[in-house]
Amino acid sequence: MHTLNSVCCVLISIGLVSVLGSCEKSKERSDHSADVRVQASSKIPLQPSEQAGGMSNRNAERLAGEAPPAASWGQLLSILSHEEREVLTRANHRYMGLLEFSSPQEYDALVKAGFPKPKEWLAFQEMSDYEIEKRVHANEKMARLFYADRLIQRVELASGRFGERAPEVERIAIDATVQAATALKGGRDPFSAYVYGKVSSVQLGMPEPLAAGIMLASDRGDLRAKQILHLFSKAQPDLRLDIVHVQYQDMKRAGHE
Repeated sequence: MHTLNSVCCVLISIGLVSVLGSCEKSKERSDHSADVRVQASSKIPLQPSEQAGGMSNRNAERLAGEAPPAASWGQLLSILSHEEREVLTRANHRYMGLLEFSSPQEYDALVKAGFPKPKEWLAFQEMSDYEIEKRVHANEKMARLFYADRLIQRVELASGRFGERAPEVERIAIDATVQAATALKGGRDPFSAYVYGKVSSVQLGMPEPLAAGIMLASDRGDLRAKQILHLFSKAQPDLRLDIVHVQYQDMKRAGHE
């Protein structure tokens, strides 16, 4: 918490500004890429579709149950098919390394904290929109988070260079925001904070909401968040800390914290 408090002190000392008044500049910054930036998957379709294929029987058995599927992230990737590795690698890149683990103990801690298991990433990737929506209507929180993630990737793919969107794409962005906000209020798991930050970042066309989501994830117990925030800030030299603070406070209110 010392690092987080220090960040917040810096934010407060700079002073608060209107988020809307900074949107034009943030759109210019959105063209800069970095490894820790949110990335869209090129394989997410713009229209609902059934996903073909599936996990092999061998890997389905490895991923079944509650035991860690491998001793480390690298070992897990080595036992999966090419398609399965692609799914998990893209997800790990989008979420700044959150899927990685270095031991069975770390894997168990991540699962206990509410992070999705590899088998859940793979299973939801294979589901159609209709199948996920049924789970969302049944109030399954993980389904809601995966649905928000799927929708916001479509928004990234369909948005223009300077963030312009067709009305249909804007409706998808709003739906993603609603799903992520609902999940954020449904508990204090850090993964919800990361998803909400990412969705808000794409929706507003600026990196500051994602930084705020990382801060909230730290509040919710993710010990990796401070390092992630450090790397993200280095990759975003024009990051507006005053806007990050505004977004952070808004997210705390949205999560009833």
